[in-house]
Amino acid sequence: MSYLVNKNGEQFGPYGLEELAGYVARGSFSISDLCWQDGWDDWKPLSSIISRPPPTPISQAPTYSPAPYYQGGIPASNKSRVAYILLGLFLGWLGIHNFFAGYSGKGIAQLLITLLTGWLILPSLAVIIWVLVEICTVTKDANGVPFS
Repeated sequence: MSYLVNKNGEQFGPYGLEELAGYVARGSFSISDLCWQDGWDDWKPLSSIISRPPPTPISQAPTYSPAPYYQGGIPASNKSRVAYILLGLFLGWLGIHNFFAGYSGKGIAQLLITLLTGWLILPSLAVIIWVLVEICTVTKDANGVPFS
């Protein structure tokens, strides 16, 4: 079966049903445009032969705002600043507070400095000062999400 389409006074076709449905889905024709085939007395809307409406064009699709602190398609959880500070005070020399906040590079550096030179006073003192500065100044995790 082939159909003719009348859009804005212009006649197009003939098209097969699947081809016509493709044009409607792409937005070339609207389901309110008129169509006709041999044997019909009058023109009918395309909605009478196409059973499902075409998908909504992206420009007309509803928009959704992401959840708070939604990073890279994965919802980020709020991490506690209190937990960060406590981990820094008690286990900061091992860099545990940085692993908690997602700063893996800093955590590895603190851990290695402590494990490899922990018997020396100066590197241990440097790590302790580094940790104290961090727990006083860092307010966001590695994704930029503020601590709760």
